[in-house]
Amino acid sequence: MVGHGDVVAELARRQPVADIHGRLVADMPRVDCPKCGVVVARVSWAEPGSRFTRDFESECAWPVSVANQKTVGGFPHIVWRTAGDIARRVAERLGTAMPSPFDGLAAIGVATMY
Repeated sequence: MVGHGDVVAELARRQPVADIHGRLVADMPRVDCPKCGVVVARVSWAEPGSRFTRDFESECAWPVSVANQKTVGGFPHIVWRTAGDIARRVAERLGTAMPSPFDGLAAIGVATMY
């Protein structure tokens, strides 16, 4: 990939600390990928296509595992659909890193009593 010259200002939300809201602003160079065309360069603190930092997404995804999307959406001040999108991205990211409790499972036995 080679630099394309344009620089895009990207914003990524962070979780408020002590009711102080912040945004991460960074220059995002565009690169000319032979396969994809001109795209924004990858950054270490966010997933491709996301408007949020990885830390913010991880913090939002944990409550989704124990509450519904609408409840979680109110916590970090995001809409419920965004909470679902974040949960999907985090699950995809962690899915390859986390072993399944069913890895190596050969059989499941079910006992029924009538």
